[in-house]
Amino acid sequence: MSHQPSTAESLKNSASNAYSAVVNTVVPSSSSQNTGEDYDPNKNAANFAKDTHGNTFKKGDYKDQLNQAAHGGTKQPEKGESYVEKGMVFPLSTIR
Repeated sequence: MSHQPSTAESLKNSASNAYSAVVNTVVPSSSSQNTGEDYDPNKNAANFAKDTHGNTFKKGDYKDQLNQAAHGGTKQPEKGESYVEKGMVFPLSTIR
């Protein structure tokens, strides 16, 4: 009788082979080697936004919080009709 590896052993071997292939072929990019010493969040455009007047401000700072408060706070998705509102429309004559 021939011996076939179990499913667990087969998966283990496949995972090991895949891991070895990735480790041996992937070359780390220069950005991942950067230790972060050169990173300056004040130069990152993703940390800034413009208000309605075109003024630039840092996201999350005091001016950003004031703008959010002036425009009604953060936008929350509108919910659908509540059960109470649905029940108010339901005709009472159908209940017996």
